[in-house]
Amino acid sequence: MSDEPFSAVIEKASGAVFFVQDASDYADDVYAIVPAPDDYMRQRYAWDGTQLVSDITLAKAAALARISARFYAVLAQGCASPKGWVDCDDKAQARITSAVSLMREAGALQMAPETLSWTMFDKSAVAHTVTDLVALGIAIGMRTQALFGAKQVLEGAVEAAMSVADLDAIDIEGSWPA
Repeated sequence: MSDEPFSAVIEKASGAVFFVQDASDYADDVYAIVPAPDDYMRQRYAWDGTQLVSDITLAKAAALARISARFYAVLAQGCASPKGWVDCDDKAQARITSAVSLMREAGALQMAPETLSWTMFDKSAVAHTVTDLVALGIAIGMRTQALFGAKQVLEGAVEAAMSVADLDAIDIEGSWPA
């Protein structure tokens, strides 16, 4: 990949804005070729017919996308449980729900082992009783709900923003529970 900076190119036919590293091939088909903002900023500008201008609608969409991406990144970091750090993503939630259900069913049939080996975040295997698995599920659920709550607060702040400056004041990176 080239180290050349990107340029914003505004196409004459559609008014679409796109970003290229070598704009020389586009000179006849575009209104303007201007230095492009960085990756985050690219999602916040629109062509007003004469120049790239800040666009609150685009900026809000970019902020909401960043919130969702950050939510999943924080969720992927795992969470604390009574027996150690565990995965907390959607797959972990489904696995724990299934494990608890199967252990209870097996118990009702007098087929359940005393413990089940659960793979922790660090890939170690830790023995869990049915009660331990329920506590693990509760920990995952509580962490997930805390993150959803933070996500909803941030999304509300984005929707309430009246300007790009308001959006810039929202701390998307640091607003998540530890």
